[in-house]
Amino acid sequence: MDNPWEWRYSTPFTQLLYGEVSKPSDISQLDYFVYAAKFQPTFPILMTIIALYLLILVGYLLLKKEDNLLDLYISLLGISLLLLSYFVFNSSTFGGRIFFFIFLTSGILCSAFVLKRIINLKLMKNQN
Repeated sequence: MDNPWEWRYSTPFTQLLYGEVSKPSDISQLDYFVYAAKFQPTFPILMTIIALYLLILVGYLLLKKEDNLLDLYISLLGISLLLLSYFVFNSSTFGGRIFFFIFLTSGILCSAFVLKRIINLKLMKNQN
């Protein structure tokens, strides 16, 4: 983030919220995460995987008795992850490509989980 020429490409949230970046102190913390994800992705990847795990765990613990709401929650999470993978699809950096695969894989797994649950529920209804 020391190079002002990189700010245009690595500070999307600051530019969206506050406009033009003129000095390093104008950059938001979220943009530091974006920069780290692009160029030094190890810890942002770990943070993202742990955050996804926590989102799924909390959703499961809160909605485990409500099958339809749990399916809806996991479906929305899967769609959100697939959309995120679309937004980082054309990334030219190593970290961006890794995030694309993490979001894509997680979105597909969430979708597959919901489809499996729906198929199992329909099969159980047909047996009764």
